[in-house]
Parts: sequence; C-alpha cells; structure tokens
Amino acid sequence: MAVPIIYDSCLSDDALTQAVRNYQEVEAQKEAQLQQQQSFNEDQLLKQDNALANGESYEPEFREWPEIEYMPFVSTQSHFVVCLDTMG
Repeated sequence: MAVPIIYDSCLSDDALTQAVRNYQEVEAQKEAQLQQQQSFNEDQLLKQDNALANGESYEPEFREWPEIEYMPFVSTQSHFVVCLDTMG
C-alpha cells in the first residue's frame, strides 16, 4: 500500500528571512499609521474646540484607515509517499 503525502512547507531559510522582513515592514507601517491617526484625532479635537468657541456646530470628519496585513509565508510544495508492506 502506498499513500501520497503532499503539503506546503515553509521551513526554509528564504521563507524565514522574508517572513522576518515582512514583519518588520508591517510593524513600521502600523506605527506610522498609528501616529497619523493620533495626529488626525488631535486635529479634529482642535477644530471642534475652535468651532465651539466661535459658537458654530461642528461635525467631525470621518476617515477610514486601511488595514495593514502580513504577507502569507513563502512555501514550497513537498511530495512524499508512505509505503506499507503487508505481505511479510
């Protein structure tokens, strides 16, 4: 009896290197986006305070921030066959 085993493997130096590089890039992008969000929120609060001080109504601006995601791992397809001898 022979059973094929086919799976995607990410156990390589290249996959590890690219995963670490992608992690560092995404974390840097997330940090930059967080700073932009804080700056935007502070700006909105300042505009709201100025509008209220002048007796005007203020509706805050809505901004949707894109979600930054990690890339999938680099993988290679591995093929194996498991064999069993039942005659002996």
